[in-house]
Amino acid sequence: MEDKEQKTSTKMESLPPLQNRGFLASNAPAYNLIDHPEFYMLGPSNTNQGFPNPNPEREARRVLDSYGGRSHYSENDEEATRISSYGIYQRSTADPYASSAPPPPYFDGATVLNNDMEAETQPLLGHRNRRNSSLGGSSSEDTIDDARFDYQNVNVGMASFWAIVAGISFSGCRILMQNLKLNTIEVTLVGAFVQIVLSGIFVSFCQCHRLWPSPPAGNRHKVFLVLYAFLYGILALATIFVFDLLNQFDAETLISFTIVTTPIWSLFVLKEPVRIWKLLFVPVMFASVVVIAKPPAFWNIIDPPPTPHPKPHLLTYIQEDEKFTTGVMAGVVGVAIIGGLANTAIAATGKSVSNGTLIFYAGFASFLIGVLASRADHTQRILTPDIINIPFIDWIIMNSHAFMTVCGTAFFMKSVKASTPTIAIVLTKLTYIAILYSANCILLQQIPDMLSIIGLVTLFFSALCLASEFALHRRLPNCLKTCF
Repeated sequence: MEDKEQKTSTKMESLPPLQNRGFLASNAPAYNLIDHPEFYMLGPSNTNQGFPNPNPEREARRVLDSYGGRSHYSENDEEATRISSYGIYQRSTADPYASSAPPPPYFDGATVLNNDMEAETQPLLGHRNRRNSSLGGSSSEDTIDDARFDYQNVNVGMASFWAIVAGISFSGCRILMQNLKLNTIEVTLVGAFVQIVLSGIFVSFCQCHRLWPSPPAGNRHKVFLVLYAFLYGILALATIFVFDLLNQFDAETLISFTIVTTPIWSLFVLKEPVRIWKLLFVPVMFASVVVIAKPPAFWNIIDPPPTPHPKPHLLTYIQEDEKFTTGVMAGVVGVAIIGGLANTAIAATGKSVSNGTLIFYAGFASFLIGVLASRADHTQRILTPDIINIPFIDWIIMNSHAFMTVCGTAFFMKSVKASTPTIAIVLTKLTYIAILYSANCILLQQIPDMLSIIGLVTLFFSALCLASEFALHRRLPNCLKTCF
């Protein structure tokens, strides 16, 4: 008997109290037998002893150690703990928290197993860039984009509101500049300066207090920020240049070509799918704009005027032809293609880059491009001593145009980030064309013809169908989702 007790005491002394608890943390809460009364009624696992269990604490420790694959309490412990079993049982029923050495907490095996399974299924780098994770010194989130487009983050209602407000702002800019002949470089530089000042004040005092995006913005977001800045500078200059060289209705048709280019760029950059829905209604919407605007360069081919215009002098004809060609190239490349990519770049920057930061750097890029382009324009006065000869009314008009442009761009960015570039551009163009055509009819005091009315109805219908694409896509049967 003495050898047996000596062996038991030697075994218990070889294990410190914390190691006796095995896998459990040292600061774990005490095990409460009241929360688990089954150990009172559970008989010892190695005897045929009746109920209730005379030593529930020892039985609880045995069960806890069995979860961890340990057997610290063996058959030899029974004699050593039998003396105090009845006393411990009474103290635990009277006051379960009065024990001086509380047993370890209850081991929830299901929770630990679930946590282990979740840890095994998580990616090794936690959806972060491999290079940044290996260095361990970057806290930005360069997320790995999924191959499939995310349909869940599309808020059509909020996007529609911001797109309508943006369309109103852009139409106000166009009405303001419609009957005025201002220098392209002067308008561009004044607009860029106002854009830098307003966005810098807004970002510094109202938004994020930083002019450069901080984490969680990653390298991908910053690349698209710089790309958008230079794309916007080219777009701003080309838009004014197109209206300066071409007929108003020809220019409106060219800049509306972004309705077609934006979904194409979204397919390559954002992986936004182009299905039958877009292939059907995007061309219909652009054709509606052509029917409403009736651009002379294209419309005279379909519907020639009853009395042809007298043929101009050869030199005048060549000059007008050069202006027309330059304006068309600026409209197709500078507005349609680059404008569609700029719309997509807004969405690619993500919500980690604020709209104020985008506008701030876009203003800087626009100012730089305007200064470079001024070397080819000898009529501009803003970068010469003749700046004092610019009339005060021109300053008022250029600053008003710049302010409305900044507001329209900010609203358009909010629409893009609330939905997709395609939804934002079609709703903005819908509002823009509808307001301009209504204002033109009111100013000229003319009644719209039947063809224009049909074009307006088709424009509204196609824009609403494109805006509700994702809402309808969620309700389609699975067999039709791949097509529509």
